[in-house]
Amino acid sequence: MAELTAQIKAFGEQRSFTKKDQTVVPTVQVVFDLPSNGSKFTDELAITFQGEDAVRALKSPIGTELKVSYNVKSNNWKGRYFTEAKAWKVEGTAKAAS
Repeated sequence: MAELTAQIKAFGEQRSFTKKDQTVVPTVQVVFDLPSNGSKFTDELAITFQGEDAVRALKSPIGTELKVSYNVKSNNWKGRYFTEAKAWKVEGTAKAAS
């Protein structure tokens, strides 16, 4: 588990999947600008949002600051590892980009 408070930089592709009970769940990757800690370079992190969190995130303008709790998981497929960060708790903050 990890936590991040950062501003939305961009949105990735919107997708959805269907659960066994035929419920459609929207997903979107939200790209955040990570705090630079004095570096001249900016780092980014894409976190996958699902369900109502995805819907709320898509209504937020670029520059909105969110506090996100997320898990990081890697999967091995044919000897290659794929890593994904998935949000499990999302909170808005009072700050936005100016």
